[in-house]
Amino acid sequence: MPALHATATRVNDDDYVLTSTSLSPSTTTSTTTTTSDVDVDVRRQRARLTVVLAFGAMTKIKICGITNPEDALACIEAGADAIGLNLVPTSKRYVTPEETRVILRAVAAAAPKFLTVAVVADLPLAEMFEWQHEFGCLQLHGNETPQQLLPLLPHAYKAVRIGDAQDVASAANFAGEHLLADAKVAGTLGGTGTIFDWTLVRELARARKLTLAGGLDATNVHEAISSVKPYAVDVASGVELVGNPRRKDSARIRDFVREVKRAS
Repeated sequence: MPALHATATRVNDDDYVLTSTSLSPSTTTSTTTTTSDVDVDVRRQRARLTVVLAFGAMTKIKICGITNPEDALACIEAGADAIGLNLVPTSKRYVTPEETRVILRAVAAAAPKFLTVAVVADLPLAEMFEWQHEFGCLQLHGNETPQQLLPLLPHAYKAVRIGDAQDVASAANFAGEHLLADAKVAGTLGGTGTIFDWTLVRELARARKLTLAGGLDATNVHEAISSVKPYAVDVASGVELVGNPRRKDSARIRDFVREVKRAS
């Protein structure tokens, strides 16, 4: 999810491989294609994500629960690496398809390579494929099975709810390089602002590219990174205006980003 610093070569529309000196396209036959601006932006995001998976250094920052273009642009300006839009209707941070596309257009205009993540829960596979055309990546945050994740890879990952060691063991059943660990709270899918026992996922963070979520903010993210050493951290309520889950606080975003960078 960071700015690209690796040297790589394009091998197709979505993927890159390491080269010794530069980002250069492979030799291909010139063809004429017709594609929408959204499709082009999604391919750029996915190419960026592919490189990022291989070449991360600093802890990456995803700011979730974005509900409007202004907050999306504030995340970009502050130095976040990705934003998440919640497409789960039961969420207090839910955005409609129309609101979603307004935000995506604003992000594409400001930073075409910036990674956008769709947070979904228990959607039919066909609908998830449709959202993949508009986002760089999907975050499956419902009760999806390992089998349901497979056809969406590599541009998707599973969010797992962690309450005990058994939950950690179950997380290993999901394929892909990425996992997100959130707090397990009865009756909710996540986004509760609840901290869980970080020690439970230390080994998971060594085995997988783990995004740590759950109750993070500028006051505790340094400790969280030191404890878990995750690939990325995910924040929602920790950078919101107090009492308003649908608006972010620009100052809190900047403070969070600063603390992540300091910890990294």
